[in-house]
Amino acid sequence: MRTGHPGGVTNDLSQETSHVSASAVVWPGIKKARSPSDSRSPGLAQGLGPLVVVDAAPGDLPELGHTVLDEAGLRLLFADLAKQSRMLEATLRPTPLSRPRPVKRLRTLLLGLLERRVFGAQLKYEHAGLVWLDTLIATTGGVRLVRFEARS
Repeated sequence: MRTGHPGGVTNDLSQETSHVSASAVVWPGIKKARSPSDSRSPGLAQGLGPLVVVDAAPGDLPELGHTVLDEAGLRLLFADLAKQSRMLEATLRPTPLSRPRPVKRLRTLLLGLLERRVFGAQLKYEHAGLVWLDTLIATTGGVRLVRFEARS
C-alpha cells in the first residue's frame, strides 16, 4: 500500500515493515496532562521507552519531547509512521549547513539516516486528527528525535 498527499511524499515502507503488527506498536501519550494510553499523541514502538517531555510556560510553546534512537528504534519509528500516520511533508538535510530538500520516498530518508548520508530530517504528519512535527538529527549515539504537536 502506498499513500501520500498532494505534496508527493510516498509511504513506500509498508512492504518492508509488514512484519510489524499494529498490535505490537504502542502509541503512549507524551504530554503530562494526558494518560499514557492516549492514542492521540504518537509514541515510539514498544521497548524504546517514552519521550522525555520538556515543559514551556503555559500557552507559550507546545510541549517538546525528545529521545535518541538506535538503528532498531529508527526502523520501528518509521514502521509506526508508515502504518499509523498520514505523511504531509518530509525534508532532509545532507549536511548541517545545507538547505532542506523535499523527500519523495520515506525509504530514501530512512536509508540515508541509517547509512549516515543524511545529517537530519523533518517529518510533518497527521496522527489521530492532530498534526505532529518530528525532527531527526544524526548524532554519535544514534539519531536524536525531537517531537512536538504542530499548532496552527
